Amino acid sequence: MKITLAHRIFSFICLVLAVFLLIKPAGAQNFLPVEKLMLFTDRTYYIAGENISFSVSKIAANKSSDSLSRVVLIEVISPDGTQRASGKFLFSDHLAAGAITIPEEALTGMYYLRAYTKYMRNKGPQAYAYVPIWIINPKSTDLLSIDKQLDTITLRVEKMDSTSHYFKISTDRIHYSKKQTVHVKLEPTSNLRDLEQLSISVIPDQSFEAIIFAFPQDTKPLTGISYLPETRGLSISGTVQSNSIDQDDGATIINLSIIGQGHDFMANRTDAKGRFQFSLPGYTGKRDLFLCPENKENREMKILIDNDFCSLPVNLPSKEFKLSENQQNMLLKMARNKQVQILSPVYQADTTEESKVFTEAFYGKPKQIIQLDEYVELPTLEEYFNELPTLVKVRKKQGKKYFKVVGDDAESMFFDPLVLVDWVAIDKPEKILGLSPKNIDRIEVVNEPYIKGDMLYGGIVHIVSKDGYFANIDLPSTGLFIDYQFLTPPTHLVTSIPNNLPDARNTLYWNPNVSTTEKTITFQFQTADSPGRYQIVVQGITKDFKRFAQSYAFEVK
Repeated sequence: MKITLAHRIFSFICLVLAVFLLIKPAGAQNFLPVEKLMLFTDRTYYIAGENISFSVSKIAANKSSDSLSRVVLIEVISPDGTQRASGKFLFSDHLAAGAITIPEEALTGMYYLRAYTKYMRNKGPQAYAYVPIWIINPKSTDLLSIDKQLDTITLRVEKMDSTSHYFKISTDRIHYSKKQTVHVKLEPTSNLRDLEQLSISVIPDQSFEAIIFAFPQDTKPLTGISYLPETRGLSISGTVQSNSIDQDDGATIINLSIIGQGHDFMANRTDAKGRFQFSLPGYTGKRDLFLCPENKENREMKILIDNDFCSLPVNLPSKEFKLSENQQNMLLKMARNKQVQILSPVYQADTTEESKVFTEAFYGKPKQIIQLDEYVELPTLEEYFNELPTLVKVRKKQGKKYFKVVGDDAESMFFDPLVLVDWVAIDKPEKILGLSPKNIDRIEVVNEPYIKGDMLYGGIVHIVSKDGYFANIDLPSTGLFIDYQFLTPPTHLVTSIPNNLPDARNTLYWNPNVSTTEKTITFQFQTADSPGRYQIVVQGITKDFKRFAQSYAFEVK
């Protein structure tokens, strides 16, 4: 983007914010904000391979902490902290909601769903939100191992308030037939303004337990930050290590390229400790990333990428898997329903990302496009630059060649251009000039100063290969390819099934964020083909951060 006064002001504001977060002035330790989350699930009993529907609410002591993180990390873990499934989800205002899939191979036993933000990793696992869940794998007789020595750990069991009735729940009937519409009414018995968050699920009877686990309250203030908050969205962070003794205060330019669909380029500088962080686009699914430090002095450098998820050890309570007869019958029906869902495509959630067509590069429309096939074939790439009427010339200084973009702005004379090969920045001109023109499709040129991240370039030179594989150039050995998981694609709960197909849903209804603006809450759903008792579960948080759960049972015959 072209330099403007607004951009300079924005850069200054970002610098001030970074200084505030990373530097601890005397007497200011207690001013670092903290975050707290509340986590809810549609059920607490699941069959391996099912989706866990959840909602996460930000609970903030002040507005500054409520506005920090925009991304929440969700994991299914075993009691020893081993990750079984994971996902990344965006907050909308103070709430994030979605679904995470349980692996088919998960053993029967007690697990945990936990939620936290990257910023909360500065406090550690004791600051995260946890909900115990039970997973049943009908295909295996093996059970999840239990560490009986965990009885001494300092977690406490908390039961949600299930005695206070915040609503009078009623349905239009007591008994229903299969595939019949149920009309539900929730009449508040207290002021709805006292509620911070409300969710509703309709599930098989005894598939939900109003129990949560929590660490003892941590009253220690947050005095240091290793992980910056993701205030703009998803981010990737890490450290650049170098054994060079002449490295300037640790500051190194890091280039990041998004390869393939959603191509993009970013640049940033490390701090004095070699730390860096990039804010990423809100893509879903996986993309290839290439990160590489600029290394014009040929130093020995290494990039260490932070784990997206917390890898600190944790020991959570584990229980022997014991079921009552009613629970066994309930889970048998749920397992049968899961088998029916596998055979019918109607239950497969549509996770296909909306097709995105990227018609332009991040720099927009280039000033000049040099299509090599339109000219007489020349033996070297340098001759295309110097012999043709291009806006890029190859110059030589002290025996070393470099690129110079011809432009009208003074910055073009004083700053080096950004030189890309298939979106990857290459800081070795001799490597680029050694490419075979036969492998090059075109060269795109921007001949005005350009800001990308906190970097200023004297224009852009982008060399696009014919096959999209970097024109056979040797990428820097200090670079690192990552198969990176962006945001988790959205899943949509199946709410109704055509009459000519079997209805094998285990969760009949789930609303993670119920509006409390109306005096009376009403909704409807369709019963499934599995007879038996079901329950309407209402979960919520009051303004004083008190969790509650209330249920209402009905029968399907």
